[in-house]
Amino acid sequence: MVATHQLVLRDKPHSRLGQRLAIAFAIALVAAALAFFLSLFVAIVVLLVIGFFRHVDMAVTYRLIALPIAVATFPTALIASLWWQANPRRVPRT
Repeated sequence: MVATHQLVLRDKPHSRLGQRLAIAFAIALVAAALAFFLSLFVAIVVLLVIGFFRHVDMAVTYRLIALPIAVATFPTALIASLWWQANPRRVPRT
């Protein structure tokens, strides 16, 4: 069977905005999770060392250290990811 009509979807300039936002959101989420886990690990190790000398509440690591770092990392990574996507560095060919 021969097709007489063809459906062509035009590429819209604003259609990439959603894709860029989704990529930036995913990158920011991964960066915030990594910052949370890394800061939590470092805080636990530091508080274990301090705990040998005096009493330390380990719940502090979640509330006062790891969570604020992750919350601060998310918008920073989101803005950085959007910036890098908007301003791609072009590597000259040799």
